[in-house]
Amino acid sequence: MRFLVVICLCFSNFTFAEKSEQIRLVSEVMPPYQYYSDGQVIGSNVEQLYGAFTRAEIAFPAVELYPWARSYKIAKERQNTFIFPVVRNPIREDDFKWVSLMATATYSLYGLKSRQDIQLKNITDVAKYRIAVTKHDITHKYFLQHGFKDGEDLLLSSDWPLIEKLFFNGKLDLFISTRSHFDVQLLRNNIDPSLYEEMLQLEDLRLDFYLAANKNTNKKLLEALQKAMSNTATNY
Repeated sequence: MRFLVVICLCFSNFTFAEKSEQIRLVSEVMPPYQYYSDGQVIGSNVEQLYGAFTRAEIAFPAVELYPWARSYKIAKERQNTFIFPVVRNPIREDDFKWVSLMATATYSLYGLKSRQDIQLKNITDVAKYRIAVTKHDITHKYFLQHGFKDGEDLLLSSDWPLIEKLFFNGKLDLFISTRSHFDVQLLRNNIDPSLYEEMLQLEDLRLDFYLAANKNTNKKLLEALQKAMSNTATNY
């Protein structure tokens, strides 16, 4: 009987370890939160999650960065797959298991101070100017909810760095971002911050970003990470 118990315990541990090896962690490129540097994926979100996985005593998987729509699809379809940072809202509520809050953020629209022709009193005024968003992400859905149309009022891209490049090269009039994220982009591109200003704060676009998981993810993994990420949320 004692031999049987030992076998069962070993088998149980092996099963958990085996499932842990299948963990995937997906996201999109978005400096300074997650991005490539010298072939490695780094960033503040990666550091936050590495700490959580370490505290939970779970081997940290290689972070995979894809266009957001692809990462979202992978996380919905593959067991033991985590996605970050994903906005939690009623539309997405049933798509995932929600592990823990990672950060909160309020978005604004930014532009050149020299563009005195750009006058924004409300969100509807934005349709007069050139702006791009990441396809299928929360900012895309936000503009659609306000009556904007793809291809007419919005330029869509699956590549966030491309949107950034277009804006700083003068191909776009407005850039949607959080304050901290915009400041980092200016620094990374060696651009004088005094050239730009916040043109409209989007008070109704205050978001909670989560680590989420495929609905069939191992319950023990979820519980361990929820405990490890308690009180670790930050601001974007």
